[in-house]
Amino acid sequence: MGEPGAERQAIGVDCRRSILAQCDRFAKGIFHLSVKPLEMPLDVHSMGMYDGNIGCLSHIDKGEIGGQVEKAFNSVDSEIMRQAMRQWTTGITVVTSRLGDSRHGMTVSSFISISLAPPLLLVSLQDSSRTCQMVGQSNVFGVLILDQHQKDLSDRFAGRISDDDDRFDSLETYTLATSVPFPVGGLASFDCRVVTSYRIGVHTLFIGDVVALQIGYTEVPLVYYNRAYWQLSSLENKEKP
Repeated sequence: MGEPGAERQAIGVDCRRSILAQCDRFAKGIFHLSVKPLEMPLDVHSMGMYDGNIGCLSHIDKGEIGGQVEKAFNSVDSEIMRQAMRQWTTGITVVTSRLGDSRHGMTVSSFISISLAPPLLLVSLQDSSRTCQMVGQSNVFGVLILDQHQKDLSDRFAGRISDDDDRFDSLETYTLATSVPFPVGGLASFDCRVVTSYRIGVHTLFIGDVVALQIGYTEVPLVYYNRAYWQLSSLENKEKP
């Protein structure tokens, strides 16, 4: 039987090949984009799944709500792509890393689970960011899923405190298996070692092997949609008849 590390490295290579194949298909394809909002009450504008239940969103703070508009584009530039992606509802994470005595982090929504066995995650980080450079050198990173009470933490790591300053200053933190720091709170935290990475456009995709995690289960997630924070409420009754 092979070594577990070798098996995970092989899986990392397979994941990278799959990602490259997907990127190649997207690069060669011609796409037609149509955006049409759902018909919902004014305070509900998006739906999603959380913890096995269908949910709806309501505002935490003021933000623009897309109008009843339908558009199609045969040529897609960065601004059109940005407008379309604002229709995608996501949770919010803070990705952190440490290199020697230096620590840093940034707010990230580009985060997905690649595999459950072995446990692999993917994050996409802008190449010019300090966090991306630190992960590339240290080969470790952490992901903290934020809850609805952590809007200020999201803003802090999104740039309210500059890239050159210590965004962890005055925050209570903890570590798991590696030296990566996590701010206290949140729904779940994942401590990862980089399996492989791939640079595409102005971003680098990092696939991480989850070596430790912690689950909170005490709150509901902080949600981001159309440049505003939202709260999630369930459309289903968990109580079974």
